[in-house]
Amino acid sequence: ARPGCAPTCWTAACACARRPAPRRAVYIPALDVTIPLAGDTATSMAFRAVMAEIAWKLALQHPLTGVGIGTMHLQVWELSGHKADLDAHNMAMTVLAETGFIGLALFAWCIAWTAWQAFRAFRAQRDGLRAFRAGLLVALLAFLLMTITFDGQRQRVFWLLLAVMHAEVLTGSAARRDAR
Repeated sequence: ARPGCAPTCWTAACACARRPAPRRAVYIPALDVTIPLAGDTATSMAFRAVMAEIAWKLALQHPLTGVGIGTMHLQVWELSGHKADLDAHNMAMTVLAETGFIGLALFAWCIAWTAWQAFRAFRAQRDGLRAFRAGLLVALLAFLLMTITFDGQRQRVFWLLLAVMHAEVLTGSAARRDAR
């Protein structure tokens, strides 16, 4: 049986036997890169490095605005001759390719500002919500570490986490003003 086929599928009459063998790599001449497509761990690391390189090259081609929000995979699809439909598998690199250097700077600033304000609120108040604030900060840090290997900017949990942190900052700021 071929990979992805049922164990009993071994005849030429089987539909999966007529499918072309999976590609091991796709070359993109416009960017002079080859994307490895096997499923083992070593190839996964090589794949992520190549996708980061592709994101970097796309960002250099479109430094101010990027290739467009949510369109990196479409760019790769077109450049690969419709053989690969992939993102960078790294949030920062995908944001860089899709929004350019300015977009990445603004994106990073929004995250950093929210985290800094949440950290200040955590340090300033000694109420019962201190553990909650610490949990939000740890969750954000864990999420950002995790996005080294996947595109987290489209995950609802990321935006929900930032929204809750921002709401907590605003609530804490209002409580401090009322206490004065």
